Amino acid sequence: MLTHLNVRKVEIPHEPGEWVELKPLSWDDFDRARTARLKSVVETMRDAAEVLALLQTRAAEPQLDTDPLSAYDRATVLRAGVVGWSYDAVLDRENLSALDEATADWILHQLLDGRTEEARKNASSTSTKR
Repeated sequence: MLTHLNVRKVEIPHEPGEWVELKPLSWDDFDRARTARLKSVVETMRDAAEVLALLQTRAAEPQLDTDPLSAYDRATVLRAGVVGWSYDAVLDRENLSALDEATADWILHQLLDGRTEEARKNASSTSTKR
């Protein structure tokens, strides 16, 4: 499917009368969000030895068991998935960054819940086969 053709309007439950228009993320959006998240993790590491140890003990792909949303960069996902809204402000990077945390997290769940549930199922079926 072409993701940009599947826009859906969703009411924000904790903000009566407000809504956002979301599109499913494409494979490229997911790839950019994962890459941005990995870069962020590596940049916050102070010691190259810690990074090496981390890479040796974990798969190159972020683990989704503890917090599935932590595998993706929040800003990248929001910029890729939010295509419209009811706010009296232009939808741009600055205003997306100005969203309160509850709304940003709610939108992330709207965009990623199906994806992370699928990953959880795949992870559990892989671990039960061992």
